[in-house]
Amino acid sequence: MNCDVDLVCHVRIEEIHTETRTGDARVKAPETSSVCFFCECFRMCCLLCSPSVTPPWLCLRLMTSPSHLRHPLRVSQRRIFGYMEVEMEVLEPTSNITLHMADIITKNDTIKVYAPGQEKGRGEGIKNHEYDHDRQFYIAHLKNELQKGRKYVLSMEFLGYLNDKLHGFYRSTYMDAAGNTRNVAVTQFQATDARRAFPCFDEPAQKATFEIHLARESWMTTLSNMPIAETVPITGQEGWVWDRYEKSVPMSTYLVAFVVSDFVQVNTTVNDSVVLRVWARREAIDQAEYALKVGPKILSFFEEYFGLPFPLPKMDMVALPDFFAGAMENWGLITSKENYLMYNPEVSTPQTRAFITEVISHELAHQWFGNLVTPVWWDDLWLNEGFATYINFLGIDHAEPSWKVMETSLVERVHRVFGLDSLESSHKISIPVDHPDEIFEVFDGISYEKGASIIRMMTHYLTEATFRKGLTSYLKALSYKNAVKNDLWKYLTLAAHEDSILPQDVTVKMIMDTWTLQMGYPSST
Repeated sequence: MNCDVDLVCHVRIEEIHTETRTGDARVKAPETSSVCFFCECFRMCCLLCSPSVTPPWLCLRLMTSPSHLRHPLRVSQRRIFGYMEVEMEVLEPTSNITLHMADIITKNDTIKVYAPGQEKGRGEGIKNHEYDHDRQFYIAHLKNELQKGRKYVLSMEFLGYLNDKLHGFYRSTYMDAAGNTRNVAVTQFQATDARRAFPCFDEPAQKATFEIHLARESWMTTLSNMPIAETVPITGQEGWVWDRYEKSVPMSTYLVAFVVSDFVQVNTTVNDSVVLRVWARREAIDQAEYALKVGPKILSFFEEYFGLPFPLPKMDMVALPDFFAGAMENWGLITSKENYLMYNPEVSTPQTRAFITEVISHELAHQWFGNLVTPVWWDDLWLNEGFATYINFLGIDHAEPSWKVMETSLVERVHRVFGLDSLESSHKISIPVDHPDEIFEVFDGISYEKGASIIRMMTHYLTEATFRKGLTSYLKALSYKNAVKNDLWKYLTLAAHEDSILPQDVTVKMIMDTWTLQMGYPSST
């Protein structure tokens, strides 16, 4: 994308949630939601909370759950122009509406609350608008309570920012072979940055289905979590088209992703059902062959290992010139730094090849463990990262058996984490996380490597067969839902009792709580 070209995209999000309850305030969970980059719509639904209810952590997390939201956005170089409508059903009386928002300016004179089908001017009065900077909340305080059993719509216009900070929805550049500057627009939402692209309910427990529309110039490409359903011209804008994507499976906001670029791709098909593509700059695409070779092997192995097919019809892996996170497991659209995915056999070292294989295996493992079943909150991040770290070794061992990674990982990871966990600065694996600023503090060696090490230990005392049996039961029972560590312990215990691996009066929780709820490890002298 050239410097003087506007970046324009549109997103429609369809959301389906289960009913949730928080304190004394309840609202029917969302039915549909959509975000539009340009002039279409974004839908979500919100669970409203009574202002009298204050949890012990001072409401640092939302007491909401989306219902139906329309949301047009137009992105032009550095600005995002947006319009949002959110429809909700009130299950308990409340006088405020709260949603996540950061680096966004609301146009308060456009914010309305009204019943579906009612004229906006005849809706509920808004007493005042509040932005809570510390909690990243927009709060509409209403003059009157919303009535139980009624549906309402909140609509607003807002202005966002296409930043250069490598998080949220951000812009990036690279130089092509002719020395021209090319632009890329890409998202990185984990852990709490979807709210920087559009107002939303930005917590992992708020799962929804998304239908995304992206506008682009005809010579460019857009990508999102799902395949493109259709591409149609934009009326009145010659050379521009809409890419409308198929509705997604239910997922958390941090896994939503989209890319606007001039990248090219190579592709293959896995098990006659999943299209796998690797995207990169035109000058780097010849280095994508190894990823295209090893990716299908690992994806196919995980389908067999978990006993569940990959739930999406495609998997894209995109090599980005600018990407702070290293690699990200967005469902169906893995994004990574270019050198985390590109392999040149003429100059790359064997260590580079091993690292690329590990990155691919780790992010593909997340498609089941983390995406299909997602932790309720970030204090169980290790369920995501510890499992993906251990399971990725299995994927590598399948794709490259001569490396004997299951043996080398003992020295490289388990012994290394002994040193890390012996420090006074260590911490228990499962730790409380309240403020968004605290979340990235738990993306560390304890969550990843100690988490992987105790899971490795668990496969030995449960046996591999019983471990897989319990893991498959867990994933099937909680597909497209959220979980805490005790849910996993429950299904592993059931498998262990069925297979007579553990006595009936012993549970996996009894064993694993001693490892996850305190720092350090046993030692003998």
